[in-house]
Amino acid sequence: MAFVALVGGKRLCTLGQEPHVLHDLLSAFGKEDKLCQSCKAPVFLRCGGRRPHFSHYPSSRPDSCKTGPESVEHLESKAEIARMLKKAYIDLGLAVSVDPEPRVPGGIRIELEVSLPDGERIADVMVSYPGGAQHAHEAQLAAIGMAELQKRTTDYHARGIDVTWYLGGSACTDSNVQWCHEKLGNCYSLAVSPNYNQDLRP
Repeated sequence: MAFVALVGGKRLCTLGQEPHVLHDLLSAFGKEDKLCQSCKAPVFLRCGGRRPHFSHYPSSRPDSCKTGPESVEHLESKAEIARMLKKAYIDLGLAVSVDPEPRVPGGIRIELEVSLPDGERIADVMVSYPGGAQHAHEAQLAAIGMAELQKRTTDYHARGIDVTWYLGGSACTDSNVQWCHEKLGNCYSLAVSPNYNQDLRP
């Protein structure tokens, strides 16, 4: 599952958009024009009782794909992180926009599921500042060790991107939290209880 897909060659984020609006927009494109931004396999829009999102067709997702599979909890975590970040910047009196909102000239931009130029990593939430600096915000719920946290963090730092970790579920161990505080100076805990009818849009 993903909030973002390539539609007609351009990023389309479903966050905060009404299903009927998305269906109308997507109806102008064929199956081959709606693609996963990681593996470029065809995807389709799913709505139902949860946030609209894109999914691969059955058996069409290659093992090399960087976009999932993801749990509903992880999807909700990304949306909530984007919402909280937007509120924090607004409270500071800063101009900010969240994809798919129109960009604010000279403002901070928050985007979900941003593929890095080499395609090797997709940031859950990316904050881009007017001067060009970027800060990745990563939600991690599945079990992960400190070595993998270090590897992923190093990947971002090698690209000049700061990173903040939000740990929940099996990932929120004492050792992982301690590592984040010692190496990065911060760490946030995630406690996600999905409510599919709750409006958390930024």
